[in-house]
Amino acid sequence: MVLIGTWNWCSTKERGHFECPHCKFSQAYRWRQCRTYLTLYLVPVLPLGAVVDSIQCDHCKNLFAPHVLGDHQQPKGLEEQAPARYSSEEELCVWIAAVLCDDGKVEESEIRAARIAYQKLTGEPLSRDELGAWCGWVQTAGIHSLGWLQQSYRQWNLQRRKEMLQALFFCASSTGTLSSNRLMTLKQCQQLLDYDEEEYRRAIEETLDW
Repeated sequence: MVLIGTWNWCSTKERGHFECPHCKFSQAYRWRQCRTYLTLYLVPVLPLGAVVDSIQCDHCKNLFAPHVLGDHQQPKGLEEQAPARYSSEEELCVWIAAVLCDDGKVEESEIRAARIAYQKLTGEPLSRDELGAWCGWVQTAGIHSLGWLQQSYRQWNLQRRKEMLQALFFCASSTGTLSSNRLMTLKQCQQLLDYDEEEYRRAIEETLDW
């Protein structure tokens, strides 16, 4: 029997200090670079996909995209590898994938909901393969929805904030139940985006027609 699997290899590229979006004050960080390899009899033989960069806070252990450091803090030679920000479509894909992967499993109803939400908000289709690739990326990078929300929401305008809240609710509620982790994320999202109960209710109600 041939034993084939995958293995995630991670190394530390750089260490330093940054303003952690979760801790809210200066902390030491580790710049992680990870890549997935195909294994044959437990031996890595073939790299799969690109190297994924992420910033890990030494205190809270949350992971963030490299642009959280800002241009002046990024280690030399890595600026070209980590764009200052994602496009709006890429950012939505990361957000949706992080929400789907938070519970450690992705159900068929969540896949359908994610693809519907993406098309409603962008006007473009999102294939299963593309969604799967984004889910694999956020898992390899160790990105979680709350950490992503805390580092990104200040860049969003009012319309973008509403869209991200709607995508979160539509995907998180697609199974018919909300886990405690997703309820916490929804509550945190409402608080960070400064939505009162009426604004929150109206934004959620719009998704009922999706």
